[in-house]
Parts: sequence; structure tokens; C-alpha cells
Amino acid sequence: LKALEIVLPEVSKEFCVTQHEVLGKCRILGIQDARHVAIKLVREFSGATSHEIGQLFGRYHGTVLNSLTRAKELETTDKRIRDKVNRIRNAISPKPTC
Repeated sequence: LKALEIVLPEVSKEFCVTQHEVLGKCRILGIQDARHVAIKLVREFSGATSHEIGQLFGRYHGTVLNSLTRAKELETTDKRIRDKVNRIRNAISPKPTC
């Protein structure tokens, strides 16, 4: 998916982790948070199913659904994460042309 190619570098940069770590199996909290956000934004920008996203991230669709829930919780309760997500959205959203 094109969305992964766009989202992954921005998430990696914002969370100070490598793209390999985001796609990997590591369960360290900072990397896990980056992965949750990446999954959420890939879903948001592509509309891909949890099964399709699971294939991209090497996870089962149920794991993707849990990740989407966790990303939503993080964005709601953690201002630092919310700010990061907004910066990533701004970086990858198409800019209006005049």
C-alpha cells in the first residue's frame, strides 16, 4: 500500500525509531506506541482492512484491531502522543494549493 510508504517514514522520524523497529516484533513501549500509531494512520489514509494492514505489518487482523483501539486510547489520553499524531498528519496530508 502506498499509505505505508508515506506513513512509515514520518512515524519513524517523529517517534525516533527505525522503520524496521516499527514493522518488527519488539514490544518496548516507545516502539509499540509508534507501531500502534502507524497502523492507525495507515488505516486512516488508505481505508485498508485490518487483514490487509496485518499482512503489511506481519500481524493477525485481531492484533491490528487491538492496535487500532490502543492508538485511539493513546491519542485521547496522552497529549504527547496526540501532538505527535497531529504533526504526522500535517506532514503527510496534501497541502491546499492556491
